[in-house]
Amino acid sequence: MKLIEINRFKIEDSEELGIPVLTIYWTWHGPGSRTLLPKVKDLGFGCNETSVIPVRADHGLRYWSRFGKGTQFGAPDCTFRLGFRLEFWCQDSGELVQAEEFPLVRTDVLSRSHAGVFSIDRPNLWIIGDSGASSFEMGSEKLDLEHGDWVINHVTYMALSARRFSRGNWRDLLKSIPIRKGDALAFMLGAWDIREVCGHALLKCVDPESLIEETSVQYIQTLQEIALIYPDNPVIAIAPNPPVRTENLDPTRNLAKGTDLQRLDLWQLFNRKLEEAHSRKLVKYYWNTTLYYRDLDGFMRPELLWPNDTHIKLGKPVLKALTCLIDHHLVKTDKPGSNK
Repeated sequence: MKLIEINRFKIEDSEELGIPVLTIYWTWHGPGSRTLLPKVKDLGFGCNETSVIPVRADHGLRYWSRFGKGTQFGAPDCTFRLGFRLEFWCQDSGELVQAEEFPLVRTDVLSRSHAGVFSIDRPNLWIIGDSGASSFEMGSEKLDLEHGDWVINHVTYMALSARRFSRGNWRDLLKSIPIRKGDALAFMLGAWDIREVCGHALLKCVDPESLIEETSVQYIQTLQEIALIYPDNPVIAIAPNPPVRTENLDPTRNLAKGTDLQRLDLWQLFNRKLEEAHSRKLVKYYWNTTLYYRDLDGFMRPELLWPNDTHIKLGKPVLKALTCLIDHHLVKTDKPGSNK
């Protein structure tokens, strides 16, 4: 018998919070009492993680744990779109007691038009990517997120790289988004690859440039596949956020590998590959919004960032760039209908 029995679980859309909430009912069958810390991780990419308060569990008793709180950067810790991995850690010893996976594909209906703040019949511009994909919301009012016929929306996974996305379960991720005919699918990935690739290249004894080129090829091929699966939805590649200078990062958190110039060169290489793919008609749209929020040398403007961090706290320049590109590229659409 397992030490922990999962009696049942339920996922409910919280109208109040605007996010899905997971409740797990479980029983401790281990010996005596143990202080357990339940954690859940999103399946599909294994990026987002959230935990709840520890539970002092006694043998044979049944407990419940609820997950659904948002994060410090505005993206929900876990949306449970692709199921979840449930872990129980012993707080006394720091050991993993039990882990179990619950795969599923769940359409997060609340995410459309920002939990119904705007009409669900209006076309959504879905920006899909890592936590940087929600930058436009930082410091913005809800009404700022509508532009003409469009509602600007996002689906974010903390620490999601282009490489992990291309190799992961992106098909089910898209099924979990309430996409309708006429919506636009914009992908903003690559920042994590650029920040981490120098470390990976050192371990593999290869040039970081070759890894970025390999990643860009896989990513572009994935975008081509998405365009075939969703012919009624324009597919857009958005340039990742520019690199942040090391002097603007917390030195204790190891937020970026390599030198500033190395990361800048890799960022430029990645974007050249996306631009070339657009010019060769492999990707319909390539949007580079970064002119509005990078400095003259090409790095992120530090005054827009949270202190010692890579995340944007003032997203108005990002939002301004998006609205300009919507005006230029996305024409007025009919009311969207459900994709088959």
